[in-house]
Amino acid sequence: MYTKDIELDGAPRHLQIDDTAGQEAYADLRNEKLGTGDGYILVYAINDDTTFAKLDKVRTAIKATHKGDPVIMLVATKADLEDARAVETSEGHKKASEWGAEFSEVSAKTDGEGVRKMFETIVRGVISKTGDSSKGMGTSMFGDGKAKKPTAETAAAAKPARRCAIL
Repeated sequence: MYTKDIELDGAPRHLQIDDTAGQEAYADLRNEKLGTGDGYILVYAINDDTTFAKLDKVRTAIKATHKGDPVIMLVATKADLEDARAVETSEGHKKASEWGAEFSEVSAKTDGEGVRKMFETIVRGVISKTGDSSKGMGTSMFGDGKAKKPTAETAAAAKPARRCAIL
């Protein structure tokens, strides 16, 4: 589990990210977490078409275990590896359109902006779908990267913590 703090529309948001990975070694963790998230980012690498091919199965499992209609975002990673591309951008757009999902291509190596926008997009989708504008407004880490000690006032205001779980 990871956490990510972002600022969205002037408000801090604290995200809990459960990276269930695509490897079979993590199948038990993935199965345990399916159906528990507020939003799901399904990721594939543009230079590995096998990761793209597995996404429909994962999405089907999410839809089967999640109560309601979850927010799903399709994200292509390693956009910096254009010369090794195995999955065309148009294929990602097509799949996202079929799913009614947002689509983005990002590179953690060269495009921190795209990664930030990805998190903003999924949180906006969760807020829009759930109607809960307080999602992710629990305890937050900003500035120096260390958790801020809540005062009595902020601790009371933060209860219950409103995390936004992204899987």
